[in-house]
Amino acid sequence: MMKYLISIYAFLIVLVSQAQEDNLNIHFHKNIEFLGYIIELGDPSDNDPNHPISKLIHQYPENRTKKSLEEIFGMGADIDYGVFISLMYNLPEFPLAPNYLLPEEQATELGFETEEELTFIQTLVQKVDAFYSESHFETIWANLKPYCDSTLIQIHEFNEIPSIIKEIESFYESSFTQYDIVPSLTIWSSPGWGGANANGSTARFILGPIEKDYIFKKEGFQSLAIHEFGHAFANQIVLQHDAELKKTEALFLPIKADMAPQGYSNWKTCVIEHFVRAGEVIILEQLKNPNRSEALLHEYRDNRKFIYLDSIVQKLKEYRISNKVDYKKSVKSILLDLHDSYLNP
Repeated sequence: MMKYLISIYAFLIVLVSQAQEDNLNIHFHKNIEFLGYIIELGDPSDNDPNHPISKLIHQYPENRTKKSLEEIFGMGADIDYGVFISLMYNLPEFPLAPNYLLPEEQATELGFETEEELTFIQTLVQKVDAFYSESHFETIWANLKPYCDSTLIQIHEFNEIPSIIKEIESFYESSFTQYDIVPSLTIWSSPGWGGANANGSTARFILGPIEKDYIFKKEGFQSLAIHEFGHAFANQIVLQHDAELKKTEALFLPIKADMAPQGYSNWKTCVIEHFVRAGEVIILEQLKNPNRSEALLHEYRDNRKFIYLDSIVQKLKEYRISNKVDYKKSVKSILLDLHDSYLNP
């Protein structure tokens, strides 16, 4: 009975939220849950194994030894998690239709451009679909539903989400038609991924629990939402400045050893991350959360070694906040400032 009451309450919460914010869609995504499940089988999280959700996720221990899973791990070992997330998010819902083949255009958008790469990613999708059919994940997904519903209730109660999105739009001077927030119970705690769909109409924010044992904590959610939605805005604007990026490329050398283990293996990805984190620090301040803003600035600059962050934060405050220069022009000016300060002092 409680299972159905939770489901009904979650449905009502969703209806109320959609009436208030038609452009905000908070929902679970079966393919993302399945990807988290695959990762969990290969690299188990530190969640309490006796937690009810953990027991549901691991109710088929024999899946760990499936040949199809081993093939997925072998083929996908060098694929970035962000690429895998985008792939699974944009695929039709599993199980796939018989003879489904990943479209060439979609593969190209993910970076698989040659004929050999196209065949590789299409084959990998087929392997994932084969494992889906063998894994009983449809049962796991159905059993998780009450916990998904209660998680949606919890996130809908973070009633500052619309104000966060409004502040992000104001800072970046841009907006999307729709904002998707996709929580996951199978992904390990603390990560998030952000971006936009191919036609630029939807910004997405995919996240695991904020803390282990499937806890979605309000404060951590706020900063993670600003960060990951920030990628949907900042990525494509930063990448428009090709000349300035080439001119400042040497700035990557002093921090390459610190950035590469964090997943930023070149200057473009590194400088995007600098701008996204700078936006996170400033927007938190604008949202009257100066303590969190300062704590993140310290963490990113001193512990994560984003050594240009101080300069970018100060310049963005000067250009965007004080002088009302648009974000694109601000990025260009800051890249030139970085060149003059560090490479041509």
